[in-house]
Parts: sequence; structure tokens; C-alpha cells
Amino acid sequence: MTDSDFQKLIEHLAGESPPEEVFENLDPADLSPEQRKELALFLRTQTLIKQELAGGEAFVRRVMTWAGESEKDTFTAKVIDMRSHGRETKRSSRSLAPWWVALAACIAAAASWWRPAPTPAGPVIADNTASNAVAVLVDELDASFADGRSPQKTGFAPGPYKLENGLAHVRMINGTDLVLKAPVAFHIDDPMRIRLQTGDMRVVVPDTAHGFIVATDGVDYQDLGTEFGVSAGESGSSQMHVFDGQVDVLKTDGTKIESVTLGQTVAFAQGNLSAAPAPDKDKFPSASEIGMRRWQQLSQGWRDDPTLLCYYSFQKNPESPRELQDIKTSGVPLAAQVSGARWVTGRWPGKDALFFDHDDDQALVDIPGEYSQLTVAAWVLLDRYDFPNNAIFASDGWEAKDFHMNLNGQGRLFGGTYPRTTYTQLTDDVVQPGVWSLVVLVTNEDQRRTEGWINGRLAFTGDMVNVWGIRPGRCRIGGCNPKPGEGNPVRTVRGRIDELFVWKRALTKDEIHRLYEEGRPSLLEVSRPAASAQ
Repeated sequence: MTDSDFQKLIEHLAGESPPEEVFENLDPADLSPEQRKELALFLRTQTLIKQELAGGEAFVRRVMTWAGESEKDTFTAKVIDMRSHGRETKRSSRSLAPWWVALAACIAAAASWWRPAPTPAGPVIADNTASNAVAVLVDELDASFADGRSPQKTGFAPGPYKLENGLAHVRMINGTDLVLKAPVAFHIDDPMRIRLQTGDMRVVVPDTAHGFIVATDGVDYQDLGTEFGVSAGESGSSQMHVFDGQVDVLKTDGTKIESVTLGQTVAFAQGNLSAAPAPDKDKFPSASEIGMRRWQQLSQGWRDDPTLLCYYSFQKNPESPRELQDIKTSGVPLAAQVSGARWVTGRWPGKDALFFDHDDDQALVDIPGEYSQLTVAAWVLLDRYDFPNNAIFASDGWEAKDFHMNLNGQGRLFGGTYPRTTYTQLTDDVVQPGVWSLVVLVTNEDQRRTEGWINGRLAFTGDMVNVWGIRPGRCRIGGCNPKPGEGNPVRTVRGRIDELFVWKRALTKDEIHRLYEEGRPSLLEVSRPAASAQ
């Protein structure tokens, strides 16, 4: 296969789960040995990120076998975070590259990082080309880097960097996560060694990067499978706190000075290491805090939209725990009454959600008025699909003008005004259990059209058979009033909802994309958390 065709293949596969026919016409014999290796790494990373590819499992296994890389690429599980897709940094007008570009950079660098690169002899301006990236920017909040000391798109090559504003989450190709709080200056020597010059850095090291080092003036801090924070001052002093596990403090010649364990803090100054008080909790933000802070910042813009009928942030009010507060800033607030569902953790620590797991779990709200356009959007994490139809948001009635938003037993989105519209399924996208997903249903009677969106992608369109207005009325969140005579009357979802909007207009494609990009949790938080009540 030519390099150009191979690149097109990677670009195609880098979308949502590829259809089965992509694999039917693909034979590993058409690929060069290097292409097989690249594709093996790509498919393995895709599989780990998206649980499994749609069809083609046998082909994936064959490619992996031919590539012969079964022992060398466990790092790929955490190589990339798709949050980088479409987001902009303030260091320049360039937008971040699609996530597959950053992935390609890491794949291309994979062969070199097995042999640690030598420490640069002096200041080097990072080239950051696709061939030498050893880390990627996976999340940020108001981040801006200094000119000449910034990543190229999402890629970090060995070299110097300076974060001047905001927060940044950087992931090394071995899976190590760095959370940076401005101002911070650092130098990437290789995937196993960072030199922290000034500022604060939180480090989370997986088993695949055992021995990772954060070097400062005078001492090195070597991970032994842990999570820790390091601060470096202008005068050569430093401080290190262990959040979990153990860190060895080493002299620059590798001699161990001391082992530091869970909850302990040490400070190094003027050649001496000593115990120190624990740092302030805000000194070392976690990766999840970036998403939570961004959501808090950006949700204000949404709540000020005068076309909102209701906006539920699902933040528990301790004084009224059975009431779901409507936080829009204009119009009469429409609080929903919670019945049965319990409060749990949402997309990030500190973000609340309601957990629906019984047939009568729901939240009830009355939405007055009649409209020609309506958009409902919700962030959901489903545990499973117990029923043929699983209601996210639904009117109590089953008459003309009533509105319903459902997922079928396979996780496909459908709905709109009742009776049913005529659907055209555009993609194989589904809401996968255990993964936070944004579902959006747009009904526009002015255009006689219904649209269903999953994670920023148009999943289906529908032609409205009849046009007679949309009247939500009494609605249920997470459940549905049984349809008379239906054989499977229960439609309660099994999982979490942590944000829901209802607009009296049709959201645009760009607004839906923005809603998704602003609310996406990073890969560290997309897996299903325990359903413990708060």
C-alpha cells in the first residue's frame, strides 16, 4: 500500500467506530512491515479507547500477530486522549490537531523511546514534528505557552517548555500523566525523565513507566509506581509530596538519599533534605479538576441563554436534596422533583449526578407552553440496557404534540414528537454502556425535521409526518409514563445523568459540537465509577 493510501486509511479509521466493510476489503498482505506495526498500534489504541471496533476482530488479531509487537506497546492504552480534537490554545491562532495526528506522532516516536534519548547538552528549542513527539496535550484550561517554548499543535518533543497561564494535562507516550499549573517551566529529556525548573507539577505514573524521574536542581525524584507532586523554586530549592505509593529521592549521581511514602512531604534546600508540611490542596490540581473547572466556567454561558426552557446542572442542593434545580438565569425556574433516584458522582469528582436503577426512579417537571422547535441535550452514563426502550426524557402523554427521547436496547437514539417520525439512520453510533456520552435530540417543525446526535455526530434524521406543535407538558427525566397496551411498559434508564438542557429552539450543528467539546471528560474519567451514594 502506498504511503498516501495508508495515511488515508488511518484518517478514515480515526473517526468513530469504523463500519465492518472497512475490514472486509483489507488484507494485511497489502501492508508493508512498518505499516503493519503502525496499524497494529493504532488499532490496539482504538480498541482500548472505544472498547471494541465494530466488526473486524479477526483482522485486528491478524495484524497484531504480523506486527510482532505484543510485548512492547502496553503504553498505547494511554497514549492519546481524544479531548484534543478541535480545541484551541491561546498561544497561537492554530487549533489543536485532530486526535489521530497526535496519535500518529506518538506511533512514529514509539520505536525511539524504547532507547531513552540522551540528555540534551544545552538549551534546545523543541522541534515538535510528528516524527519526534514523545507526549501529547490532552486537556487544558485557559492554557497559553511562551513563544519558542510551546508544543506544536498537540505534540511535545524533547526540549524546553513554559506554561505562562492556565492549567494543562500532558500525557507521555508511556502513559505518565503530568498536570501543570502556570507558571511552570520544564524540559522534556525523554519519555522517562522531566526536568522541572520552576513551578508546580503533579505526576501520575502507571506500571508501564516504573522509574519515571522528575529532576530538579540538586535532587531527582524517582517514581516507584505512584502519584506525587513536585514544586521547584528559582533558588534551586524544591518540595515533593506523595499522594500515593512511594518516591525515592536521589542525588544527581543516582545515590538514594531517602524513600518517601504515602502522605509524606519533603523539602530540599541548600543541599539538605528535610520533612515539610503538606502543601495546600490547590497547589497540585488533578487531571479531573481541569474538566470540572472548565465546566464551571463555561456552563455560565449556557445558563444565560434566554431560549432555555430549563437547565439542570445536577448539582445537589443539601437543603433540598429531592429537588433538581433549574439554573437558567432568565424566566421562571422549573424545578424537577426527584423520586427514587439517588445522588452519586458525575463526570468529574465534585460534579454530582442522579443514578437511576429502579423502575420508579425519575425526576418530574412541568414544562408549560407549545413550541415549533425543541432541543433536548443530556450527558448520560448508562450501566446497561434492560428494556427495548430506555427513556432519557419524555412527556407523560402519548398524544399528538407530546415529546419523547429514548435509547433502544442497543443504545441507538430515537424520538421526537408523537406519533413517530420516519427515521433515516446515518451512522452506527450508539451510546456505549460505561462511557459518558452526550445525546441531543432536535425537533424543528418549521423544517419538518428531527435530528439525533451522539457525541457531536449526527446519528439520524427524521421526516416529521405531521406538524401540529410541540407540547412537553408533564415530563419525566430518566423514566417514562407507561404506554397503554404496550407489552414492555417500563422504560427507566439504568445509569447516570449529570446535565440536561431543554431549549425552545433548534440548536445548530456548531452549538452541538461546542456543547460536546466543552463537556467531554478526559479518558482518565470516562470509565464507569462505583455507584456509591453521596
